[in-house]
Formats: sequence, C-alpha cells, structure tokens
Amino acid sequence: MKILKNLLIGLLGLIVLLVLVSFLLPSKSTVDRSIVINAPSATVYEQVVDLRNWEKWSAWYEMEPTATWKYSDPAKGTGAWYSWDGELIRQGKLTITETNPAQSINTKMDFGGNGDAVSNWTFNEKDGTTEVTWAFETAHGMNPQSRWMGLFMDSMLGGSFEQGLSKMKKLCESLPVKSATAITTFETGGVKHVGIRAKVKMENISKFYEKNFPLIGQHLASNGMIPKSMPRGIFYVWDEKNGVTDMAAAMAVSDLPDLSKPLKKMKMEGGEVAVFNELLVFDYYGDYDGTVVAHEAMDKWLKEQGKTQVPPVMEEYVTDPMQEKDPKKWLTKIYYPYEN
Repeated sequence: MKILKNLLIGLLGLIVLLVLVSFLLPSKSTVDRSIVINAPSATVYEQVVDLRNWEKWSAWYEMEPTATWKYSDPAKGTGAWYSWDGELIRQGKLTITETNPAQSINTKMDFGGNGDAVSNWTFNEKDGTTEVTWAFETAHGMNPQSRWMGLFMDSMLGGSFEQGLSKMKKLCESLPVKSATAITTFETGGVKHVGIRAKVKMENISKFYEKNFPLIGQHLASNGMIPKSMPRGIFYVWDEKNGVTDMAAAMAVSDLPDLSKPLKKMKMEGGEVAVFNELLVFDYYGDYDGTVVAHEAMDKWLKEQGKTQVPPVMEEYVTDPMQEKDPKKWLTKIYYPYEN
C-alpha cells in the first residue's frame, strides 16, 4: 500500500512538473517549407487559390482517400472554403481569407474542438522560376498538452508539406504556360517587373506586344505605379525548332542597376556592346527584324570566350516608333546575362 501511495505521489509530482515546464515552452508553433518551381508564379498560384486543385498534390488526400470533402461554390478566391471529415484526418475546415494574385494567399484552419491555425502562401518569381513557401502557425494558449505537442509540430507536418510541394512542382512544370492576359509582378536580373507571360509563336510576337503593352500601361496607371523602363521583351525559352518562345511583355517598376561603367566596349556587327561582369548590353540601331544580327554576334562572342548565356534574354525598346519614323534610329537595348 505504501509503495502504491509513493507511486501516486511520484506520478502526481511528475504531472505537476510537466505542467510547470509547459509554461516555459513556446506559446505557438510554426512550420514552413519552400521549393523552387520552374514555372511562372501565376501558374503556381492557380494550384493553391483554386481549392479543388489541392486534390492533385496535397498529401492529406492520399492519407485517407475515403474521407469526405466538401467545397464552397465557387471554390476559388477569397472566401472560398473546403471541409474534411475522416477517421484519420478527423474534422476541419480551411477558408481563404486574403489573396494577392500571383503573390500571396492567406488561409484560416478550424479543427473544431481541437483549435485553429493560420496557413500562408507566398510566391516569389525570379528569372522565370517561382519560389513558393507554405507556412503554418498555431497558438497553444495556456494549454500544457498543446504546448508539449507543439515541440513535435514540425516533425509531424513537415513531411506532408514537403510531399505536397514536391507533387505541386512536378504538376506545375508539366503544364503549358498559359497564354492568358494575367498581369503579374516578378523579378528579373534583380529588377522588379510588371508584365504578362505566355508561350507565343515567333511570328506573333509583334501582335503579342500590341495587345499586352497597353494593358500593362493601364495596370500601372490604375495602381499608381511609375514605370522605370521602356517596354521590354523578356525571353525565357527560344524554341527555334518549333517556332515558339516562352516570353513576357513587361516594364520595370523598381530602380534599374547602374550600367554607366562597363569593363569595356566593343564594336560588333549591328552596333556596340558594353561588357559587364556577367552581363552584355548591346545597343542595336535598326528595324526590329534585324536584331537577330545582334543576338548572333553576342552568341558568337560568348562561345569564343568560353562563356555560357544564362536565360532570360531581354530586349528593351527604347525608341518609340510612333515618335521616330526612321527605323535606322530605333534603339533596342539587348541584355545578355552570362556565366563563366
């Protein structure tokens, strides 16, 4: 009897100790995972903002295929939600609370009597690829059990996040770049741009510009944004064999790098080239159809120097043809990033 009493006292003491220690533990837990996807931010964003797309990549759908899933109508955008009910995944509901197209998504998760949490997504596009981050945060309050469980939150959820992001990457990279007029903000060469990206037949590049540069200009004006450059064409892939290019029509909206002090300047067929560390800038004068001469000249020089061109290539159309009628005076700046 005495032994049992001592065991009970010891157990009670351990419980009290665990409760006291719990108040020294973090009051909230966070889990986040990131992955880089070779696709525009608009493509990746679409897989998250439309909740029905989660079935294609979320690990929790595979965890319990027999669970019941319900969706709002519509199931896309701010206010959209889905709920789940299963033996393993229990019950809960996720609601999109805020969206910033192709840039971020905020959600709230309600686990019924087991608390709630917030989950946030960010999409950072740079040079044609998108770094997507999936973050989860839940508060434990003064609940000792919840605080102790919080210590294991990363190990419990991290694997599912990684699995989901990996499947999303595979899915997004298998999809064609949409030719929709979705205006997005992205970074190229350390400069923030606003533009529209699509796969375009090479013979339709001029029509693509004619359609989309006015839309970009209207978007900038309506959002109080001031362009820092003339219209630009950004080329991620140039598929000569199939006559298609993955490209964007864009304008810079952040400060441009100082290109006033090149390492040297060289004369090439079609114009003059300024050489910088890991960048060539070709000042080409002439009709747009003749820019191929400049591209070929820079490709040749890089090959001779044992250097490799790094996508994307960018053209900036400095001269407005509506103001200058003589094509010989049209200046196109062509930016060629390279690596040794």
